[in-house]
Amino acid sequence: MAFFRPTEPWTMCSSYEASERITFKELSPFECTQSTYKEHPRDRIPDPMKCIKKYRRSAAGGGVQPQYKEDGKEWKRSLDDLEISVDYLLTIYANQQSDGMQEKISLVKTVNFVDDRLRAIQVDLTTLLGNMGDLDAESLNLVRRIQVRLVRYNLLTQHLLSSLGADKFEWKFATTALTTAISSFFATYHGHNTDTGETSNLDEVMCYAALLHIAMTLKNNEVALPQTSSTGQGCGLATDGGDGMSAILGLYRKHVQKTTHSFNNGSFPKYEWALKVGGATETGDLFTALKLLAPKPGDLEEIDDEGRWKICSRCCIAQAVPLIRIGLMRRYNKSFGKGEQVKDDNVSLTQAI
Repeated sequence: MAFFRPTEPWTMCSSYEASERITFKELSPFECTQSTYKEHPRDRIPDPMKCIKKYRRSAAGGGVQPQYKEDGKEWKRSLDDLEISVDYLLTIYANQQSDGMQEKISLVKTVNFVDDRLRAIQVDLTTLLGNMGDLDAESLNLVRRIQVRLVRYNLLTQHLLSSLGADKFEWKFATTALTTAISSFFATYHGHNTDTGETSNLDEVMCYAALLHIAMTLKNNEVALPQTSSTGQGCGLATDGGDGMSAILGLYRKHVQKTTHSFNNGSFPKYEWALKVGGATETGDLFTALKLLAPKPGDLEEIDDEGRWKICSRCCIAQAVPLIRIGLMRRYNKSFGKGEQVKDDNVSLTQAI
């Protein structure tokens, strides 16, 4: 992936903060000039085109501290600045290095940096939107596009780091980040004009939310496995409306039925597919659920919009697939014990996925 670079200096961070972080030795190698990123933190020099606002909480835990320009006036990022910051952070994430770096940084260290800066972006977005009053359709669509990208980022990251424990990766923060991105996306559909809302993005995020809820329900219903600790890796996320599978229908009532969107003519194919997975799981038809989740020939040959959605969808449900296999093998064992026939294809598919 080619590097995305902001077009103006100090677009993503104030010069005041950059200077302050030199003093406190808080500059990341991702944010420094090409000649100093390998140096000791006290000797690093911030690059105006790379330095990104850091997430900070006040001493009382009251949120991100304000930043100021050299003239003492408060410095704030605009909606366009926030989009630029997200673009650049995701470029760093994809490359595991910033522009000019000669080597890649480990994925977990890259994610820790990106996650911190994305938390600051989410806070700035919340503050900015709260001060803007009634938003026009173009601004709302931009906010949705930012949030759906953050949802994808969090899904992929949690899947790639799923083998790490809480001592290596902050799972509690990661879960909060994914929950925030999904809820912030849906929040743009409440009390706003949605005539020009982007149905494809709504369909995609509803699908992810439904699959995450399915995964969580499967884990909660599996008594043979210990429940996840508050700091450990989770298995899915709960949607509003309860713990059962029926809660995923609430996504339709909240975000389709109450808006000007239509559910007719296959306008929400991704969400409908997730409903089929949830329906099969709820009725105990685990083999059908597994077949729906199994990749089809040629599924991932092209990483276009469709291919990206299929990857992210499987990231949502990946941690729950072993739970589906456990349930199926229990049933097969009962069938074998009774002398009942089970198709070879069924067993092989269960083992393969």
